[in-house]
Amino acid sequence: MRNCASVSLLILTNVLPAGLRGGGEIVTQSFVDALARSGEEVKVLGYRRPGPTPAAGRHEQCVGKRPIETSAAGYRAFGWMARAVATRQPYSSAKYHSRAYVRAAREALAGRPRAVILDHAQTHFAIGRAPGSLPPLVFVAHNAESDMYAQTASTATSRAARC
Repeated sequence: MRNCASVSLLILTNVLPAGLRGGGEIVTQSFVDALARSGEEVKVLGYRRPGPTPAAGRHEQCVGKRPIETSAAGYRAFGWMARAVATRQPYSSAKYHSRAYVRAAREALAGRPRAVILDHAQTHFAIGRAPGSLPPLVFVAHNAESDMYAQTASTATSRAARC
Protein backbone atom coordinates (compact mmCIF):
# COMPACT_ATOMS: atom_id res chain seq x y z
CA MET A 1 0.00 0.00 0.00
CA ARG A 2 1.34 3.42 -0.96
CA ASN A 3 1.95 6.04 1.71
CA CYS A 4 -0.74 8.69 1.11
CA ALA A 5 1.61 11.48 2.21
CA SER A 6 4.08 10.62 -0.53
CA VAL A 7 4.02 12.17 -3.97
CA SER A 8 3.97 9.74 -6.85
CA LEU A 9 4.12 12.30 -9.66
CA LEU A 10 5.85 15.67 -9.68
CA ILE A 11 4.58 18.10 -12.30
CA LEU A 12 6.74 21.10 -13.21
CA THR A 13 4.88 23.88 -14.99
CA ASN A 14 5.34 27.59 -15.62
CA VAL A 15 2.04 28.80 -14.12
CA LEU A 16 -0.12 27.01 -11.58
CA PRO A 17 -3.24 25.81 -13.37
CA ALA A 18 -6.05 26.07 -10.79
CA GLY A 19 -6.88 29.63 -11.87
CA LEU A 20 -7.92 28.33 -15.30
CA ARG A 21 -7.02 31.68 -16.87
CA GLY A 22 -5.89 30.42 -20.26
CA GLY A 23 -5.92 27.40 -22.51
CA GLY A 24 -2.65 26.03 -21.16
CA GLU A 25 -3.93 26.18 -17.61
CA ILE A 26 -7.16 24.43 -18.57
CA VAL A 27 -5.23 21.62 -20.26
CA THR A 28 -2.82 21.28 -17.35
CA GLN A 29 -5.59 21.27 -14.73
CA SER A 30 -7.51 18.62 -16.70
CA PHE A 31 -4.35 16.52 -16.76
CA VAL A 32 -3.79 16.97 -12.99
CA ASP A 33 -7.42 16.13 -12.23
CA ALA A 34 -7.31 12.98 -14.37
CA LEU A 35 -4.13 11.79 -12.64
CA ALA A 36 -5.62 12.46 -9.20
CA ARG A 37 -8.85 10.63 -10.12
CA SER A 38 -6.75 7.63 -11.13
CA GLY A 39 -5.30 7.50 -7.62
CA GLU A 40 -2.00 9.29 -8.15
CA GLU A 41 -0.62 11.60 -5.48
CA VAL A 42 0.33 14.62 -7.54
CA LYS A 43 2.37 17.72 -6.68
CA VAL A 44 2.39 20.65 -9.10
CA LEU A 45 5.14 23.29 -8.88
CA GLY A 46 4.77 26.61 -10.66
CA TYR A 47 4.39 30.37 -10.44
CA ARG A 48 1.38 32.52 -9.70
CA ARG A 49 0.77 35.72 -11.60
CA PRO A 50 1.21 38.94 -9.58
CA GLY A 51 -1.93 40.53 -8.18
CA PRO A 52 -5.06 38.87 -6.85
CA THR A 53 -5.01 35.15 -7.49
CA PRO A 54 -7.43 32.34 -6.80
CA ALA A 55 -6.80 29.98 -3.92
CA ALA A 56 -4.13 27.37 -4.55
CA GLY A 57 -5.34 24.14 -6.03
CA ARG A 58 -5.25 21.03 -3.90
CA HIS A 59 -2.07 19.73 -5.48
CA GLU A 60 -0.28 23.02 -6.04
CA GLN A 61 2.84 24.52 -4.53
CA CYS A 62 3.61 28.11 -5.49
CA VAL A 63 7.31 28.80 -6.06
CA GLY A 64 6.76 32.57 -6.32
CA LYS A 65 4.85 35.25 -8.17
CA ARG A 66 6.00 36.13 -11.66
CA PRO A 67 4.46 37.68 -14.76
CA ILE A 68 3.79 34.85 -17.17
CA GLU A 69 3.16 36.99 -20.24
CA THR A 70 6.18 39.08 -21.23
CA SER A 71 3.87 42.02 -21.96
CA ALA A 72 3.11 42.23 -18.22
CA ALA A 73 6.76 42.00 -17.12
CA GLY A 74 7.87 45.58 -17.75
CA TYR A 75 11.59 46.11 -17.26
CA ARG A 76 11.97 42.64 -15.78
CA ALA A 77 11.89 41.30 -19.34
CA PHE A 78 15.27 42.96 -20.04
CA GLY A 79 16.81 40.98 -17.18
CA TRP A 80 15.35 37.78 -18.56
CA MET A 81 16.79 38.57 -21.98
CA ALA A 82 20.21 39.29 -20.46
CA ARG A 83 20.08 35.95 -18.64
CA ALA A 84 19.12 34.17 -21.86
CA VAL A 85 22.07 35.69 -23.73
CA ALA A 86 24.54 35.10 -20.87
CA THR A 87 23.49 31.47 -20.34
CA ARG A 88 22.83 30.70 -24.02
CA GLN A 89 19.35 29.43 -23.36
CA PRO A 90 16.05 30.38 -24.96
CA TYR A 91 14.40 33.51 -23.57
CA SER A 92 11.24 31.47 -22.90
CA SER A 93 13.26 29.29 -20.51
CA ALA A 94 15.36 32.02 -18.93
CA LYS A 95 12.28 34.00 -17.87
CA TYR A 96 11.07 31.18 -15.59
CA HIS A 97 14.42 30.29 -14.03
CA SER A 98 14.71 31.12 -10.33
CA ARG A 99 16.53 29.81 -7.29
CA ALA A 100 13.17 29.38 -5.53
CA TYR A 101 11.90 27.11 -8.31
CA VAL A 102 15.09 25.02 -8.33
CA ARG A 103 15.01 24.73 -4.52
CA ALA A 104 11.35 23.62 -4.53
CA ALA A 105 12.06 21.05 -7.26
CA ARG A 106 15.04 19.63 -5.35
CA GLU A 107 12.94 19.33 -2.19
CA ALA A 108 10.17 17.58 -4.12
CA LEU A 109 12.67 15.25 -5.81
CA ALA A 110 14.04 14.29 -2.38
CA GLY A 111 10.64 12.67 -1.80
CA ARG A 112 11.49 10.26 -4.64
CA PRO A 113 8.48 10.60 -6.94
CA ARG A 114 7.94 7.77 -9.42
CA ALA A 115 8.10 10.21 -12.33
CA VAL A 116 8.61 13.88 -13.16
CA ILE A 117 6.31 15.48 -15.71
CA LEU A 118 7.61 18.56 -17.51
CA ASP A 119 4.39 20.34 -18.39
CA HIS A 120 6.24 22.96 -20.40
CA ALA A 121 9.68 22.67 -21.99
CA GLN A 122 10.65 25.89 -20.22
CA THR A 123 10.73 24.12 -16.85
CA HIS A 124 13.62 21.79 -17.71
CA PHE A 125 16.05 23.99 -15.77
CA ALA A 126 14.51 22.86 -12.47
CA ILE A 127 15.90 19.34 -12.84
CA GLY A 128 19.02 20.12 -14.85
CA ARG A 129 21.36 20.01 -11.87
CA ALA A 130 19.38 17.84 -9.51
CA PRO A 131 21.62 15.68 -7.33
CA GLY A 132 21.44 11.92 -7.69
CA SER A 133 19.53 9.94 -10.25
CA LEU A 134 16.28 11.25 -11.62
CA PRO A 135 13.05 9.33 -11.92
CA PRO A 136 11.66 8.83 -15.41
CA LEU A 137 10.84 12.10 -17.20
CA VAL A 138 7.67 12.71 -19.19
CA PHE A 139 7.29 15.76 -21.42
CA VAL A 140 3.82 17.10 -22.19
CA ALA A 141 3.67 19.23 -25.33
CA HIS A 142 0.56 21.39 -25.29
CA ASN A 143 1.05 22.90 -28.71
CA ALA A 144 2.82 22.00 -31.88
CA GLU A 145 3.86 25.52 -32.80
CA SER A 146 6.10 24.79 -35.77
CA ASP A 147 3.26 25.44 -38.25
CA MET A 148 2.53 28.79 -36.59
CA TYR A 149 6.20 29.81 -36.72
CA ALA A 150 6.48 28.75 -40.38
CA GLN A 151 3.38 30.76 -41.30
CA THR A 152 4.66 33.82 -39.40
CA ALA A 153 7.99 33.60 -41.21
CA SER A 154 6.36 33.18 -44.61
CA THR A 155 4.21 36.29 -44.19
CA ALA A 156 6.90 38.48 -42.60
CA THR A 157 7.73 41.66 -44.48
CA SER A 158 11.36 41.93 -43.42
CA ARG A 159 14.31 39.62 -42.82
CA ALA A 160 14.41 40.57 -39.11
CA ALA A 161 10.76 39.61 -38.70
CA ARG A 162 11.39 36.21 -40.26
CA CYS A 163 14.07 35.32 -37.71
